[in-house]
Amino acid sequence: MMAFIGPNGTRPGSPLSGEQVGDHVSALSSAAGHAVHDQTLHLRDPRQVDAALAGTFT
Repeated sequence: MMAFIGPNGTRPGSPLSGEQVGDHVSALSSAAGHAVHDQTLHLRDPRQVDAALAGTFT
């Protein structure tokens, strides 16, 4: 995960916001993410969050 989260939220230079990380985790735990297991997911780009919310995990 390429979000740099500190005690006061996302740090400067982070490509993802804390909210986006939360959205991605929520998408993984939804019915759409039921088939995602035994994988390493590299979350580095906000577009990945949009895709996950649409049911596509890369």
